[in-house]
Amino acid sequence: APRSRNLLAVSCMLVVGLSVACALGLSGYAGVPVTSITTLVCFTLLGVSVDDIIVIVHAYDRLPCTAADADVNKRIIQSLHESGTSIMLTSTTSLVAFLCAALCPIPNVSYFCLTAAFGIISTFVLQMTLFLPLFILDERRRIGGCRDCCLTPCLGPLPEYDVEDKEVDGWSMVLVDVVTAPSVSGGCGLMERLAGFLATHRA
Repeated sequence: APRSRNLLAVSCMLVVGLSVACALGLSGYAGVPVTSITTLVCFTLLGVSVDDIIVIVHAYDRLPCTAADADVNKRIIQSLHESGTSIMLTSTTSLVAFLCAALCPIPNVSYFCLTAAFGIISTFVLQMTLFLPLFILDERRRIGGCRDCCLTPCLGPLPEYDVEDKEVDGWSMVLVDVVTAPSVSGGCGLMERLAGFLATHRA
């Protein structure tokens, strides 16, 4: 469908795969041995990369899309103004944490943390240099009414949004609003039940 983002999801996995490759390559160049624990760095980079990309895409979707504000490049820049700080802080804190953990006297843990630190740097660089251009291309495809598998518009232009129109949330946001948020912060939510249980059964 024109509104789908299947190719964008594939590009996210591409960023993760290249980040793992760069992390292992930089570790090998720095003389860091590869152990069985080091191979688990792909799951760490997967979580960091997907989280940052979700933040970027969500910030982009929250921007109004009208005829006067239809430039994809400008909208990407605006979304980075909103999400860039959190992404930078996340990457920086993760990098500092792994570098500090690399001082651990256990060799396998130190090797893993050094490789993960290289992976955090690679992930951030690839997000800014590879994912964003792919994001722009995918948004141009969606605006042009092109399917995921097409390179030229084949369904005609998509209808433009209005700032005052009600935004349609994706299924993930609906799930958060309907299920997760009420269960955590509702009148008899999960946190209230947990607090009551701990207060009742404390020593």
